[in-house]
Amino acid sequence: MKINSLLSLEKISYKPTGKTILDSVSFEIKTNEHCVLLGRNGAGKSTLVNLIYGMIWATSGTIRLFQETYGEIAIQDLRKRIGILDSSQQENSIQRKLTVKDTILTGLFHTIGYYRDPSPEEETKTLQILKDSDLLSKKDQLYNTLSSGEKKKILFLRSIVNEPDFLIMDEPCSSLDLTAREDFLGFLKEYHSKKNLPLFISPIGQKKFRIFIPKRFY
Repeated sequence: MKINSLLSLEKISYKPTGKTILDSVSFEIKTNEHCVLLGRNGAGKSTLVNLIYGMIWATSGTIRLFQETYGEIAIQDLRKRIGILDSSQQENSIQRKLTVKDTILTGLFHTIGYYRDPSPEEETKTLQILKDSDLLSKKDQLYNTLSSGEKKKILFLRSIVNEPDFLIMDEPCSSLDLTAREDFLGFLKEYHSKKNLPLFISPIGQKKFRIFIPKRFY
């Protein structure tokens, strides 16, 4: 594998119970590159995302991320370096009584739930990211009372609060109407301009897109 390779998949197949979902998929993302995953419904895009995040395991083939081979390193250690925005799962899993601030804090805890008190440093970091995004006024509002567009913004901040080396966004615009989608995309672009976050957006149809965003290495 090349030194500047960030993520590589080599002949990945996923065939649970004998049904072929992915068959010998190979590709590579180099450092500072972006990858947009396109495909029709049922093509296996979510399966590929789950394989990369280590939620499921390939039937055959090899996945490497950060020069580490899956199966040879604890997946929990890799996940600490990956940010993920998977709104279809995360929105349904957020505890109902969590505030906006607490929801973002769970990104630092690497859990979907809130199970411990934050350190002063974690509290400061969370408030700063809300301030940088002009959302500090929302910090004490219950997450489940936000609009759909606001929830997406908070889940995005949750995915990057730990400054991941690799960010996966799986259909972040799902369930948003046209106005909310345009507002969310504008929010991403504005955040990118403030923080110089490597960002590549490619809509699929009117509502959905998937993005992999590798963090820059200097």
